[in-house]
Amino acid sequence: MKERRIGKHISIAYRLAGVFFKDKMSRLGLHHSHHNVMFTLYKQDGISQEKLSKRMNVDKATVTRSIKKLVEDGFVERRPDEHDKRAYLLFITEKGRRIQPEIDEIFKEWNQVLLRGFEDEEAQQLLEYLERVSENVLAHHKATQGTSYEECCHAKK
Repeated sequence: MKERRIGKHISIAYRLAGVFFKDKMSRLGLHHSHHNVMFTLYKQDGISQEKLSKRMNVDKATVTRSIKKLVEDGFVERRPDEHDKRAYLLFITEKGRRIQPEIDEIFKEWNQVLLRGFEDEEAQQLLEYLERVSENVLAHHKATQGTSYEECCHAKK
């Protein structure tokens, strides 16, 4: 069997996604890493930073930096959680809502780039395969590091 370098192709797609999102998001006045924060908040406005971090599978410090910048730029606001005085809830501002259609289009365009030439059935199969790849990587991490992804990447620092 021919050697397969799957990681190489995942790496290429990941790096070029960064280039794609940097270009598109800068036109909206956003840093390229903020696309996932905004996309997640569009789906569930009013969640805590901790829940946002877990939903995005990103460490808390990274989310905190992104939120700080989005608040400074007027796209997101932080409000105290009435049920937990130590926590803040995140909400999209009117300025952030105005760019939602463009962000939705950016994600749609990226998916079109990724799936160009795929039939619907093939695209669904690819998604299932990538989910299995993620599960394999997560299981490997747990087996070799002794911690789950959440325990590793969401631990309080």
